[in-house]
Amino acid sequence: MRTIYLSHFDLTWKDQAIKEMEKIHQAFDAFPLMLHHIGSTSIPSCQAKPIIDLLGVVSDVTLLDPYQDQLEQLGYESLGEFGMRRRRYFVRETSPAVHLHIFEDTDPEVDRHLRFRDYLRNHPEEIKAYSDLKRELVTCYPNDRQRYTLEKTPFIKRIDRLAALESSPSIRKWGSKRKSWTEDQIQDAMEANMLLPMTLFAKYVTTQEIVFEPDVTVVRAEIQDDTYNYVVDAKFELKSAPARIQAVLAHYQEKNLPFSWWVGESDSPKDLAQHLLAAGLKQKEDDIGMFMPLTKPIPTQNSLKIQRIEDRLKLKDFANIFIALSGYQTIYEEYYQLIPPILYQGQTPLRFYVGYEGNTPVTTGILILHANVAGIYYIMTHPSHRRKGYGTAMMHHLLNCAKQEGFYLATLQASEEGKNLYERMGFQPSCRFVEYSL
Repeated sequence: MRTIYLSHFDLTWKDQAIKEMEKIHQAFDAFPLMLHHIGSTSIPSCQAKPIIDLLGVVSDVTLLDPYQDQLEQLGYESLGEFGMRRRRYFVRETSPAVHLHIFEDTDPEVDRHLRFRDYLRNHPEEIKAYSDLKRELVTCYPNDRQRYTLEKTPFIKRIDRLAALESSPSIRKWGSKRKSWTEDQIQDAMEANMLLPMTLFAKYVTTQEIVFEPDVTVVRAEIQDDTYNYVVDAKFELKSAPARIQAVLAHYQEKNLPFSWWVGESDSPKDLAQHLLAAGLKQKEDDIGMFMPLTKPIPTQNSLKIQRIEDRLKLKDFANIFIALSGYQTIYEEYYQLIPPILYQGQTPLRFYVGYEGNTPVTTGILILHANVAGIYYIMTHPSHRRKGYGTAMMHHLLNCAKQEGFYLATLQASEEGKNLYERMGFQPSCRFVEYSL
């Protein structure tokens, strides 16, 4: 394994980044690509590996794929998503070494990287702490890049949280969204959309974490509820699948936590479900991935006062409906109030909604605007207010919000019982998401 090498801050890194961005823009010609210099080489006085990190932003990463030859001519190697859905990752090892991370404009990773950079630039004491930590880790793990990166995670999460609490909501406008789709593109986008809310908050909330595993996403929380402890996006080799499953289970068993394991169409190996059953898990839920083109008029509703939630006080109304359904009385204190408001304010892909009957919160919904689709989640109605059409009213409201934001396709995951209702609305079945648990 290659030795990790840290350099003192080099004033030429900025010029190297500018020249590289100019070359990339020329290679892409008229393709709309925005570039930023990020990472430690963009933070004055910070010690760093001598690798220029560049952040690219596009409206649809799949449209970037035909341009890979141009990047290869500049010396880059394509590593695909490299463990992050809807990312394109390119590396060049020759001098100057460059890592190019390209995300869609709706991906929260864009703002996270920029906030991290800008926060450290404005807090010299944290730059020193970060440099000191990296020097210590290089001494401890000089040839173990994976462990070096893992050990930086608590510091990075702390800065991400501080930066999110200090920054203003994003006002960036998004580019035009995809209008035509193939079946495979719909399934890929649906999975990427679903993964966003399942991973976003774990990067900021102090009671939840993403446990690093190279081939699967493991989210663990200090909460005794499998809504907040789950496994998604497994990409195991066939031979090692049983051992990898046991390694993942150990993360929950060591803290005696309930959890769910979600299996989608792209998870591997293809018989992953059989391996989970052999490991003692049982099928808990079988949901149907559904989609609907947003081309026809959608009914507007006047029966409810529906509000987008952008502050912690109103977010408690959202949590209270979840409490009424789950019985988990302290979930607001243990989870929802810990979410930095910037993650659901302004031009953000994740949006909370609550419907009110008078001043009483009666129904909820979440809209995820990502991967060029509008994902609908958490349409929940308080048990004492069901059968009044409030869930349907919330659905119509979210679909209209998605259309207003320029999205042309909506997706959701429906239970077998809810499938007929959504089909009557115009949704079509596409794929399956199966939940397993112990």
